[in-house]
Amino acid sequence: MENNKGFKFSQYACAVLLISSSIALVSYQVVEIDDVASGLLEPARLVVGPVIVCSGFRCEEVNRRVGGVSRSQHLTGQAADIRPQDPSQYPRLVEFLKACEYTDQLLTGSTWLHVSWTPLGTPRHMIRIGYYK
Repeated sequence: MENNKGFKFSQYACAVLLISSSIALVSYQVVEIDDVASGLLEPARLVVGPVIVCSGFRCEEVNRRVGGVSRSQHLTGQAADIRPQDPSQYPRLVEFLKACEYTDQLLTGSTWLHVSWTPLGTPRHMIRIGYYK
């Protein structure tokens, strides 16, 4: 699966889902993954160049193993942990996502960040710079 903006499903999917034929991604998760890609990730890529998705959609098992919170937006395909391929573009990426009207949550670390989008209601626009030490 590839959306029309350049991000591939395999860049965003949970590794367990890719290796297990007995687990299927439900349709609403696919829609939300596409929305994150088209509303946040693709516009960011156009501003800063290639964006690496470190963690996108997570199944419950992977979320538990990485220490994700129980109500993580990763579980519904509404969040991604990302970094720019070019580290010098990190400040520009942060500024772009801070200003983006679709950003629900932005939590930054020193070289990567967590960004989320919400399909329901108004984005919270919750910004926490330096959240991850």
